[in-house]
Amino acid sequence: MDITVLYTTMTGHSRKLAEAIASALSLQAVHIKDNPDLKGIDLLFFVGGIYGGQSQPETLDFIKGIDGTKVKKVVLLTDCASGNTKQTAIRDLLVKNGVDVDPDEFICKGSFLFFIRMGHPNQQDVANAIAFTKEKLDLAVKAAQPVKAAQPVKAAQPAKAAQPAKAAAKPRVKSETKATSPKPKTTTKAKPTPSEEPVAKKES
Repeated sequence: MDITVLYTTMTGHSRKLAEAIASALSLQAVHIKDNPDLKGIDLLFFVGGIYGGQSQPETLDFIKGIDGTKVKKVVLLTDCASGNTKQTAIRDLLVKNGVDVDPDEFICKGSFLFFIRMGHPNQQDVANAIAFTKEKLDLAVKAAQPVKAAQPVKAAQPAKAAQPAKAAAKPRVKSETKATSPKPKTTTKAKPTPSEEPVAKKES
């Protein structure tokens, strides 16, 4: 992911915030006066101040040259004497040019004319700006990650009916058979019939 910290300043307050933010992200803050060539920027943190209730004309001229083909998303950080004035004109220009601008905007107090809001932005302001920046960066990184397709849920298989327990097989008992000797065959003589009996010869 290509990240840039860009700032504009008249009093040095916005530079203070921008350099602290860039250092926390291991980057170098860039001033718009350096006329950076912004191309292929995924996330741009723009730090600017409000003077007399509005952004400086040279800042607005620079912003006009940023569109959605150069920068995908911008997060605004603002310092101002009132502590509640946003960079509305810059936001409107970016949106008009097709840039996605985060709806949240960090705002902190900034001193003006060396007696209004003296000491701001202070260490707490800087710490809050860094925390805000890291939160937005984490969200941007998560949003850039591809979403994994949900795996189809398999239908639950119907439970199989419990099989009846098989009765234990009875052990086979081998019957011992005693060998029996064959009975002897008996033959019976046929008795002669009366007609077959010999006839005794009579003596004459």
